[in-house]
Amino acid sequence: MKKFIPLLLLLLAACGPTRDLSVAPVGEQSIVLWHKQSGERIDVTTRSNGHYNESAFNQIDHIFRDRHTGEEYPIDPKLIDALADLRDKLLMSPSDPIELLSGYRSPESNANLAKTNKYVAKSSFHMKGKAADIRIPEMNSSALEAVAKTMQKGGVALYPDSGHVHVDTGPIRGWSVVRGQEAGLKERSTKSRMAGRVPVQQPPVGNTVKVKPLNSYDDLPEPVSGPKIIEHSIPGPKAIGKKATPAPVSKPAPKSTNVKTTTVKTKGGLPVRTNPSPAPAKAPAAKPAAPHKKTVDEAKKQWVKTPYHAPAKATPKAPAPKKPSKKSATKDK
Repeated sequence: MKKFIPLLLLLLAACGPTRDLSVAPVGEQSIVLWHKQSGERIDVTTRSNGHYNESAFNQIDHIFRDRHTGEEYPIDPKLIDALADLRDKLLMSPSDPIELLSGYRSPESNANLAKTNKYVAKSSFHMKGKAADIRIPEMNSSALEAVAKTMQKGGVALYPDSGHVHVDTGPIRGWSVVRGQEAGLKERSTKSRMAGRVPVQQPPVGNTVKVKPLNSYDDLPEPVSGPKIIEHSIPGPKAIGKKATPAPVSKPAPKSTNVKTTTVKTKGGLPVRTNPSPAPAKAPAAKPAAPHKKTVDEAKKQWVKTPYHAPAKATPKAPAPKKPSKKSATKDK
């Protein structure tokens, strides 16, 4: 039995993961993929004449490789079709690139990433060559997620920290990712490592989301980070320069305190409390005149009783004698 073990290992290695490229949807299709960190870019025709292009998928396997181990894996052709259909749904040109952040992920890399990121599934579709994390330059990721969900071709989720959208060809589902809870495979500082050990309550992952097909691009939601539109009322030419006067506040009428309650006995002998109409308010009494003020008639009587006497004329005073001036005295000498 020990002699057959190496042969079994060779057979298992030869019988690695395979894919069927013989049958493809009708029509020609091409795609441009771009990996920003390495600068790699491919422009390939994936299918034509009802068959997939094997040489094109060899290039796709290479750009989708695990960036930490260098391992390549056969990528699902349906995933490439989904990415191309998403691009066409967004009315993009076939020559417009799709940025690939993460493609195939080896079990070792997936396990390391799951230690720091609770959103990484243990049986991730990245390990099966059926998932891709993508971005499209100059396009809002929220709109990209919304359109991808309308296609109903697999799982879709938006990762807000990195701004990428996860797309796979697994069951139709969706999940929400809390901002600030993502983590990568890069080396982290001591503080971030300690922060990663703190248990954080996360939302459930894997909830199915049903989305209606997109009939018009006017139905797309507004971007999360888009500017808020604030409507302002423009005053007329007459209102410019005038201060707005507040509307008068109507005060509640004072309650009448003159309401009396009476009790009337019914036939059954039960007392009934009734509130008759309020009594009319009494007019305020006239204030008495001040004692120091007199009426016009009293003033006339007083004026008649006292006869008029003209004041006596003052006798004119005699002029004082003039003193002789010094000049006249010198002339007389």
